[in-house]
Amino acid sequence: MMKFNDDADYLFILAQIGLFGLLVAFVVFLAISDKRASKRLDEEDEKISSSGED
Repeated sequence: MMKFNDDADYLFILAQIGLFGLLVAFVVFLAISDKRASKRLDEEDEKISSSGED
């Protein structure tokens, strides 16, 4: 295992954990927004196709 000498090591590890958490949160945000956008596009496509079936 690693031996920690000073507070800088702890801060470095906390910074890595924080950045990884931000990355995960960003990926989740992109997945949710993409899902909502595709749902909205599907609804618009249904409106267009239903109005053009006269």
